[in-house]
Amino acid sequence: MSCDAGVCTATAKGANLNVTDLTSMLASGDATVKTGGGAITIQVLDGFSWTSSSRLTLDANHSVGIHKPVVVAGMGAVTITYNDDGSGGDLLFSDKSKLDFLDLNSNLVINGNSYTLVRNVKMLARGIAHDPSGLFALATDHNAARDGTYGLSPVRSELDGGFEGLNHSIQHLEIVNHSGDSVGLFVTIRGFVRDIQLAKLKISSENGGGGLAGWNIGTIAHAVVQGRIDGGRRLSRYTGAGGLAGSNDGEIIDSSVNINVEGNTAGGLVGFDGGLIRQCRASGTVVGRAHAGGLTGREEGLIDQSFSTASVSLKAKHGALAGGLTGEMYIGEIENSYAAGSISGQDYAFVGGLVGISGYAGSRSLISDTYSIGAVSAGSNAFVGGFAGRKVRHSVIEDNYWDTDTSGVAIACGRSPCKKIVGLTDAQLKSGLPNGFDPSIWGSNPDINNGYPYLLANPPPK
Repeated sequence: MSCDAGVCTATAKGANLNVTDLTSMLASGDATVKTGGGAITIQVLDGFSWTSSSRLTLDANHSVGIHKPVVVAGMGAVTITYNDDGSGGDLLFSDKSKLDFLDLNSNLVINGNSYTLVRNVKMLARGIAHDPSGLFALATDHNAARDGTYGLSPVRSELDGGFEGLNHSIQHLEIVNHSGDSVGLFVTIRGFVRDIQLAKLKISSENGGGGLAGWNIGTIAHAVVQGRIDGGRRLSRYTGAGGLAGSNDGEIIDSSVNINVEGNTAGGLVGFDGGLIRQCRASGTVVGRAHAGGLTGREEGLIDQSFSTASVSLKAKHGALAGGLTGEMYIGEIENSYAAGSISGQDYAFVGGLVGISGYAGSRSLISDTYSIGAVSAGSNAFVGGFAGRKVRHSVIEDNYWDTDTSGVAIACGRSPCKKIVGLTDAQLKSGLPNGFDPSIWGSNPDINNGYPYLLANPPPK
């Protein structure tokens, strides 16, 4: 690193600035860290804090990664600039890292935009009600138990701007809703929400909902939700219960849930999806009445490079649908994804390792480069397949597989022909990438994902 007048610029790819030197600089004035010399990212590998009013600027051509807690303990300021070169850089936090502001009079600027700091859910709700297009950031972790139980979505104004969680956690948020609204922390997201964790969440709603949003038509990125959601018994075509959102017509990127979800249309991540889900993952349990899926209850959008390990089950009989990844796929696409959880249904249900049913007459769906390994079972007169409960002829299937050993089912689809879905033994599926799987997207390693193929950009938790 080369430092001059408070500005430190990288001179090589492996350049390093000691945090002791950085905090000494901040004690006496502003400090800037910039990429250069072949280095395109800034990685904060050690935690630090400062109490002065100085501003820290992190300016990277590509990405800024924060891997340990950083604390602005006084009235200091932070400016973060990433993706200078326009190559898809991002602001990234590791699991236990965060950026704390102990004084709300501090200042935060990200990519040239100023954010209003808030300390809790009620401050956030008031801020968005006053300025729905504003940008807000959560200054510290928040225990929402002190808020009491909410009867509607805490943030009832639609968010048109953005919310940056700075990787903080909101714990013990509880919503009990008896109205017809689909609920979540936000009633509707039209802008963006990112870098936020919801822990020990409890939602009970008559008409579905999700941890972050009743309805997302914006962008959710780098979000984590853990808790329980009871989405009620009402059945609506475009709503449902999901760990992250009741319904999604926007984008959900690099987000995960560990959730227990129950509802008429229930999915681990999203109840009804008509948008994009990319590089997401779900674990926990999903219980549906009409539709149940490890990732989505009903799918009409695109699922890409995502997986579910959630166990899925049905309460209802006679036409209910359950799949390891999605219960019902009317239209849309699933590609480069997999399902590993168990799936069970009642009498006359449609149950499959990846999808309950794919395609309908007059519609078109596409499933490619996927596999399922979960145990599949159902009651009498059910449509049961190791991969799909039923595939309609308008559904296009390419390079898909199921595990004939772990599924306990010898046929790909229940009561219907399924070309281009190949049954592999457990040993075969663990012996390398199946035919058609792209090695730039998929990996195979006996020490990762229990030996099953895994997604390079979305590996399983260690």
